[in-house]
Amino acid sequence: MRTYTQFFPSPCDSKGAVLLVHGAGEHLDRYQWLIDRWNQVGFDVYGGDLPGYGRSEGKRGHINSFEDYLQAVDDWFQALTKKTDSEPFLFGHSLGGLISARFMETRKRKVKGVVLSSPCFGISMKVPPWKQQIAKGLNMIYPSLVMSAGIKPEFVSRNQSILQVYSTDPLNTKGASVRWYMELEKNMLVNRQENHCFPDVPLLIHQAGHDLVVDAAEVRSWFDQSQIKDKTYKEWPGLYHEILNEPERDLVFTEIYRWMKQRNE
Repeated sequence: MRTYTQFFPSPCDSKGAVLLVHGAGEHLDRYQWLIDRWNQVGFDVYGGDLPGYGRSEGKRGHINSFEDYLQAVDDWFQALTKKTDSEPFLFGHSLGGLISARFMETRKRKVKGVVLSSPCFGISMKVPPWKQQIAKGLNMIYPSLVMSAGIKPEFVSRNQSILQVYSTDPLNTKGASVRWYMELEKNMLVNRQENHCFPDVPLLIHQAGHDLVVDAAEVRSWFDQSQIKDKTYKEWPGLYHEILNEPERDLVFTEIYRWMKQRNE
């Protein structure tokens, strides 16, 4: 499946590279502020729109298998390393955080470090058992049925200018298919079960303290159980899900960059 991708070289002497994986319902352009900040401090950035999102191919909000995401990220990884001839950092937000974790657990590519922002290792909005049973049935007879994801704009950020753009962005996808939901549930479970498969590479998790989308307790539990030697967890009290779109995002970026700089030497 063809995916839209873009390379953002730093105007400064390159100090390294970042592979960026976006979250559910969104697309690469929503990270322009973050990309610009990385470019300003000397990091090249490569990313794309995941299958079924943004300008990439595929039915909006639908995948046949989570493998579609993992293969897309692997293709991006190969393209980036060919451009830079070096090991990049891997960054993933929300769904992109889960994809990044599963990518490392299954592909085990060589990276300088992994940075996860409010990774989707569990969801805050619990689905009743009866709805889960209906989803299982629909997954067999109508897997591509797309329904509302139930995530309101005000769930993701306290930044009003961000919310205004988020609500009117034509590239945002507001729905998710039955198969997408089942694949998400399955891979959140497998991610917990295969925690030990995550390679021993530097790991940084920044988690929103007031997350209305992701279950922060599941993220902390996964982190605590991981066997990685160089691992750091930071929770931001009061911040909503998209910590890099919050009013305090400069502080968040500074912390992320400081960690990356220490592991890029």
